[in-house]
Amino acid sequence: MPTVEDGMRAPAEILDAMDRTRREREDVQSVERLRLWRFDEVEQAQWRSRLEKRHEILHSSDPRSMVMRLMESVAGYLIESHEDATQLVRAMEELYSPRVTAENLADQAGGGDPSIGREHRVELVVDDLKAAYARREREVGGAAMREMERRVLLQVMDGAWEGHMAWLDDLRSELSFTSPGSDALSEYRRRADRRLGDMERGVSQDVLGYLFNLEV
Repeated sequence: MPTVEDGMRAPAEILDAMDRTRREREDVQSVERLRLWRFDEVEQAQWRSRLEKRHEILHSSDPRSMVMRLMESVAGYLIESHEDATQLVRAMEELYSPRVTAENLADQAGGGDPSIGREHRVELVVDDLKAAYARREREVGGAAMREMERRVLLQVMDGAWEGHMAWLDDLRSELSFTSPGSDALSEYRRRADRRLGDMERGVSQDVLGYLFNLEV
């Protein structure tokens, strides 16, 4: 026959079980908040990079120096993407009117070291880009070119970053459903970094393409 003590014990056990459930739910929520915070950390680090570049564009007294850096990046990317010299020249022609020829760009590796041939190509492409840019500056005028550089850098970068942030949101949603816990964060960081590199290469090429070809 149940006693008064038994009647008091049952509600106490129920309360203990409810308390354990509440603590477990809070633990799960804490882990989820931490996970989302770490996702945010990845986005914020990339966003800070964007703000630093934007600040440099807005406040630099010499936007031309930024364009020169882009040329080195673009030259390296074009050469990595096009081993054949003829295809490399065709890719260059999509940006500007090169004067360097496929014969000039053929590998001249010393001692069989392919890295020497690559360095030679990079130097030739960068020199050709700079020569073409100097011709463009004479055509447009120095002051007008500085203003165009700043405007093109800002507009291309802002447009690319808008698309990049939307892509990051989509990636986060995708991984939340397909990858558990820390695996999702690792995959998010890996793919976000790779996408950032691809986006920045695209920005560099687009900026040069506009600066060489915009009508003024």
